[in-house]
Amino acid sequence: MIRTRFAPSPTGLMHLGNARTALFAYLLARTDKDGVFVLRFEDTDKKRSERYYEDAIIEDLRWLGIRVNEGAGYGGSLGPYRQSERLAAHRTAVNHLLDIDRAYPCYCTAEELEAERQMAITARRTPRYSGRCRDLTDADRAKFDAEGRLPAIRFRQKMDGEVIGFEDALRGPYNFVTDDLDDFIIQRSDGTVSFLLASALDDADMKITHVVRGEDHLSNTPRQVQLLRTLERSVPQYWHLGLLMGPDQKPLSKRHGSATVADLREAGYEPEAVVSCLARMGWNPPEEWSGNPMDVFAKAFDAQGISPAPSVWDEARLDHDNAHVLRTMPTDRLVERIRDLLPKLTWTERERDALEAIKPELKNR
Repeated sequence: MIRTRFAPSPTGLMHLGNARTALFAYLLARTDKDGVFVLRFEDTDKKRSERYYEDAIIEDLRWLGIRVNEGAGYGGSLGPYRQSERLAAHRTAVNHLLDIDRAYPCYCTAEELEAERQMAITARRTPRYSGRCRDLTDADRAKFDAEGRLPAIRFRQKMDGEVIGFEDALRGPYNFVTDDLDDFIIQRSDGTVSFLLASALDDADMKITHVVRGEDHLSNTPRQVQLLRTLERSVPQYWHLGLLMGPDQKPLSKRHGSATVADLREAGYEPEAVVSCLARMGWNPPEEWSGNPMDVFAKAFDAQGISPAPSVWDEARLDHDNAHVLRTMPTDRLVERIRDLLPKLTWTERERDALEAIKPELKNR
């Protein structure tokens, strides 16, 4: 059974890059008749996470026609589906890594770490943690504890030259040497668990088989594979999509106009058109469809047809697809959409009759 997930941070409205990730994860789940699409909120940023944004993301998914099978707001047997409600499981994993000596407390201050980083830059080396706390004695740790230092917890690399690999469905095999990775933080000094551990562990606990996400997460994958294998958990198949760019070849943002799903909805675009345009960003879905394209796209969806290269958001294509939706839309629904888009107008009986009279011509406009 294929189980995919969409795991946004509820710190803002859903932008188009995230919407495409959700769409591809959903289509992948639908290639399996028993497939499951999970919605999980990674809400550990306490200052910026808001339930308002959770509700907005859920509404955007519904509007696009992406049906959630399990998740926050939907329920399911493998919850809770908010990362902030899974902290006990995360800390259990951290304690286990400490017990088997694959993690250790790090007492380095922010100033000490910054000094290390600057020294590496001056020496033209890639900044990485030196490992200065790897082999502290009990006396060293007691001294730091007495000073009131609160330790972070770092994952302990074996430094034995081991080569670890994983397969990316879109990019092929990746191999990395553990010596090239530093001892990364898995729990911060305030007790919160890092994204690297929390996200990977939640995927394992929720039995996610395929992780679809942007290529900006590719550098995280070797560390997450290490964590999962050390914890003797299943490693999912990874799909790292190329980034979605604006016409200036920079990551899509508000400066490019409609950068969120809500923007497009408010501008009057049809959800089917947005889905069709998003699907073409890195993939070549069937051109022929009418009504809801989801069923057609799900039948054709395949990793072999997806390009890992960045894609440029094509507003002209969106307009083209929107016109196609309007032309093929049942006339009664088209009239309703016109009324929806002009809610502030008071429709007189004469105006309603006039709109009914021009129904046959609407699709040619």
